[in-house]
Amino acid sequence: MNTLSVINAYKDKRTWVFDEPEYGLVKEPFVAGADNFLDYVTRKKRDKVTLVFSSKSFPISNYSLKLWEECHGGGIYHENSTKSEMWLCGATKHYFNGKMPKEIHVQCIVEPRLTDEELSDIYAFDHTNIKPLKGDTDE
Repeated sequence: MNTLSVINAYKDKRTWVFDEPEYGLVKEPFVAGADNFLDYVTRKKRDKVTLVFSSKSFPISNYSLKLWEECHGGGIYHENSTKSEMWLCGATKHYFNGKMPKEIHVQCIVEPRLTDEELSDIYAFDHTNIKPLKGDTDE
């Protein structure tokens, strides 16, 4: 069975944080690269992101973090597609039976969705070549 957990991260002033009342965490900061990763996934254009994550792969995950080293009560993780390195604090263990998992698969949901204009600034997105899916036309 694959268990999915959810964290709603948000910016408090200029710092990415999250709350998890079940574990007594309020404004727990993302630091040491995790903050930069969240800036990347939100393109520095949003101040909220929902993180859905698991130690096992799931079909809609966007990123895969791999544990490089456990240290300072947490762990240093690498994410290859973004070339990111980040330290995740010991609070991570609350979601993984008291251990730092070897892998964390993450889906990042940015709301409100980035507009085509915002995407084009980032990816030089060309939406003119997008064709409707079969059955997705008015005909």
